[in-house]
Amino acid sequence: MPIEPFAWRFYGVFDGHGGPQCAKYLYDKLLLRLNDTLWAHYLKDNVIWLEDIHRLVKETFLSIDKEMVDAPAERLRAEAKKDGPPRPIRTMAANELQESRSGSSAVVAFYQGNLKQLHVAVVGDCRAVLGRKRPTEPAPQTLILEAGSGEAPRNTTCTSSPSTKPQTTSTLGWGITRAFGTGVMKWGVEMQNWMHENVLGRKPHALCQSPPYFTARA
Repeated sequence: MPIEPFAWRFYGVFDGHGGPQCAKYLYDKLLLRLNDTLWAHYLKDNVIWLEDIHRLVKETFLSIDKEMVDAPAERLRAEAKKDGPPRPIRTMAANELQESRSGSSAVVAFYQGNLKQLHVAVVGDCRAVLGRKRPTEPAPQTLILEAGSGEAPRNTTCTSSPSTKPQTTSTLGWGITRAFGTGVMKWGVEMQNWMHENVLGRKPHALCQSPPYFTARA
C-alpha cells in the first residue's frame, strides 16, 4: 500500500487460525489504520520519531484487537440486558463474534522510502526475512527476530545439541502467546461462561483460570 508524497509503504501478511474472518478484518483495516495514525502524528510537527512509530504501532495493534474481541462481546451483553421482547442473541453472536472466535498471526512492515528506514512488527508465529537481490550470487538473508517478532523466552527452549529439535511449551494447548482475535484466550471466565450458556459459546478450558493469556501487543 503506497502512500505519497513520502514514499511510505505498508506490507502485511495475516495467517488466520480457526477461520478466515480475523485475518480478513486485519487485511481490510490494519494497514489503513496504521497509515492514518502515523500520518496524523506526523502532521502535528512535520516529523515522526522512531520511538513514536514503535509506540503508535503497538497502540494501533491493541486498539484494533479490542475492536474485534472486547467490543462485540460487550455489545452482546448489553443487548441481552435490554427490556422488551426477546432478541435473537444467538444470531447476533454468530455475526458479531466471527472475528473474535477466529484469530490471526501477523507480520507488518512499514518502509519510509524517503529515509530508507524499515520497521517490522510481528504478532504470533509469523516471521520476517530481510534479503537483498543480487544478480550473480546468492544473497544473504537475515531472520528478523528483534522488537517483538518472537515469542517470549519462557515459551520456547532450544536444546544445546544442533541434532535435536527445539523443545517447546504451550499455553492451554497453544504454541503462541500473541495473536489477534482468539477471544477464548482473552475473555474472562465469567464472560465465557455467559457465552456458553446463552450464545452457543465454547465451554471455557478446564485450566482457564485467569485470562487473558494472549495479547496482540507487537
